[in-house]
Amino acid sequence: MRALHEFVSDPSELQYVKINAKNHKSLPDDCTCAFVEYYCTNPECDCKEAIIEIVDIGIDDSAPNYFGKSLGVIRYDWNTAVCVPRLDEEHEQSNAAPELLKLYRKIIAIKKYRRRIKAEYKKVRKLARNPFDDMPPIVDMPPIVLKIMDKESK
Repeated sequence: MRALHEFVSDPSELQYVKINAKNHKSLPDDCTCAFVEYYCTNPECDCKEAIIEIVDIGIDDSAPNYFGKSLGVIRYDWNTAVCVPRLDEEHEQSNAAPELLKLYRKIIAIKKYRRRIKAEYKKVRKLARNPFDDMPPIVDMPPIVLKIMDKESK
C-alpha cells in the first residue's frame, strides 16, 4: 500500500477529508484530523481496497503533515458483496477510532465520494506501473462530505 500523496509533486493540491475535531465526540479540541488514503500498488493483485489512516495533523492544518499521530486505520474493500468500512485489525487503534469509523461510514455512503476513491485506486495502480506518467488531476471532494462533517457535533 502506498499513500496517494506519494504520487503527486505538490501534496497540498490533494483534497483529503479533514475534520476539525472540536465539533466531534471522543476527539481532543486541539486537533484536525486528515483521512489519508493508501492504495495497493502490487501489479499481481487487484484487491480493490483502500486503507484510510486518520491522522491528527494538529490545529494548524495549513501545511500538509501526513505524519502526525495516528488515531485509527480503516480498511474499505469494495471487491466483496459487503462493502462496509471496518477498523483494520492489523493496526493499533485509538479510543477515538470507533467514532471516526462511524463518521467515515457516513462519508463513504456518498456515491460521488465512493467514485473518487475507486478512480484514485485506478490512478495509483497505473502510476505504480508507469512512474514517469504525470498524475492526472485529483477529483474534487464532493461538497456534501463537508456538510456531513459539519453536522457532527458534540
